[in-house]
Amino acid sequence: MKRTVAAIVVLLFLSAHAYAVDLLTLSEAWELAMDNDPALQAAREILPESKGERTSAMAAFLPQIGGEAKVRYFAKDFGWMMEPVPALGINQTIPFKATDDTVPSVAVGMEQMFFDSGMSIARYKSARENVNAAEHTVTARTQSRAVELVHVYSGYYLSKKQMEVARKAASAWNEHERVARLRYRQDMVAYNDVLAAEVAAADARLKVREAEDGVNVEAMRLAAIIGQMPGDVAEPMVPVPPAFIPEPIERPEVKAKNAQTEAARLEAQAEGLAYLPRFYGRAEVSYTDDSFTMNKDQYKFVGGVRLPLFDGRRHWGQRQAAQARQVRYRFERQALVEAYAVERDDVMRAWKRSSEEVRVASRNRAKTAENLRIVRERYASGMVPALDVREAIALWTNATLRSYEARCSRQLIAARLRQVAGVPVFENGGVDVAE
Repeated sequence: MKRTVAAIVVLLFLSAHAYAVDLLTLSEAWELAMDNDPALQAAREILPESKGERTSAMAAFLPQIGGEAKVRYFAKDFGWMMEPVPALGINQTIPFKATDDTVPSVAVGMEQMFFDSGMSIARYKSARENVNAAEHTVTARTQSRAVELVHVYSGYYLSKKQMEVARKAASAWNEHERVARLRYRQDMVAYNDVLAAEVAAADARLKVREAEDGVNVEAMRLAAIIGQMPGDVAEPMVPVPPAFIPEPIERPEVKAKNAQTEAARLEAQAEGLAYLPRFYGRAEVSYTDDSFTMNKDQYKFVGGVRLPLFDGRRHWGQRQAAQARQVRYRFERQALVEAYAVERDDVMRAWKRSSEEVRVASRNRAKTAENLRIVRERYASGMVPALDVREAIALWTNATLRSYEARCSRQLIAARLRQVAGVPVFENGGVDVAE
């Protein structure tokens, strides 16, 4: 007997463990999103793109080395004017046959810019600021996508709960219809009670279909982020937000805009310096396999200065565009700071009242469940009318859904508050938000 009980306990434990493993958690969904979400993959490519532009700007400080190999083909056509020799019958020019020649040559050269009035330095600094902006942009987009995942994951979780509640409500309406018919046969109620119960039960079954469709839609939304169709999911749990919330100027979005503004200023400066002289040096070694050339090896060393005289105002236009971007970024930064200040205050207030909302919703759910039980018993005994049963079922349905919504809303607020605080929405070792 003891062995049988022990075996049953082990089987129950293993089945419970297997069920728990099958549940997709929010942190696991985030790990899947990091690997499969196209939006996150696109955001991560912003940084390599900006680093490539920085590498390109750095090339101005390094020597430019190039080689050339070519083959020249040309025809030589020449002749000699002969003196007239009447005895031999020669009295005209005798042309020689044209000859062909192919001349291969190779050359290797190096050019180094010594001084360009600071234009290359300004462009490199601008590219470096763009890398800084890209780092903050990647952080900001990752945070936004994490909050979006919490929202979509919570939507899928709520849709599953709505389907569960809809099925329980339909079962309650079916039971109410059964009791109403039984009481009608006993001449305890009018047929109006049976008719009302039939209508309510039919509506409840339609709501089950509607909830099932909602689950499918929310599943596809979540699959678009995590890269696979989800099954059963656990309740969303987000790490607790920090107690200190910094000012909006610490948000990565604002820091990125600061870097973009500085990059635009430096770009405008570089375009303005493009009209100043640039000094360079060039060395070249070449070899030409030409039979008519005495020196087949040639060495050239050139030092020069370049000064653009007219370029159709190309650099001038680029400078104006960079200055306009600088002004635009400055106004965008101001708009961001003002919007984030309002968001910061709103999210902090929502976080403070969310715990009370969860407690109230949980109490209401328990009270309406108990009320439904009592009303159904009294209706079966003929102590209350059918209207009380309908109201009790509706109250329990709304309170139960509100309880799930309040819990998910608190998790979403926690994610937004972490985003406002400038800390990762998901992190290893984070403590989940308590119920």
